Amino acid sequence: MKRIASILLILTTLSGFSQKYVDTLYNFKVDKGNIVWQKVFENKDTLDLKTNFKEKSLINFNTNNLKETENTISFSIENDKINHQKYGGSAMFSAFYIQQVNHYNVSIDFKEKKYRVTIKNFVSGTLNNNKSLRLEQYVVKNNKIKRTKINIKNLNYYQKYFTDKFTIYSNKEDW
Repeated sequence: MKRIASILLILTTLSGFSQKYVDTLYNFKVDKGNIVWQKVFENKDTLDLKTNFKEKSLINFNTNNLKETENTISFSIENDKINHQKYGGSAMFSAFYIQQVNHYNVSIDFKEKKYRVTIKNFVSGTLNNNKSLRLEQYVVKNNKIKRTKINIKNLNYYQKYFTDKFTIYSNKEDW
């Protein structure tokens, strides 16, 4: 009886330390080993959505390599510092990659009253010592997202930040 109890105790302890892997977490997914954030936004504004985005949102970004086609805008964002404390994070208990400056590529596709934001090539690093690491090194293993407490928490900070950053807010002038 003691032997069975000790075996059960060991098994439950080991299962508590094992990591679970998932295909998606929030709006993050793994595509060919690379982490991608993708979300579709809806906007009921009657104005041209692409023009509206360029006038209200794009001017707030530190962009490089801006490319534009009929229905797509793509660019890279560099030295983007996420205020993770705004979303509940702290310097002591947040991962390194969320606290550093971030660089990533953005593609926005416009269709009717919707637009899809796709973010790829996440790199976190410091400005001072030129050390940078890809986000995949922290959160991806075997083409799956590592579902650890720290990844769940920090990817949620990214989720909230990107949702805030890429939402087109309309002016409420006629209230």
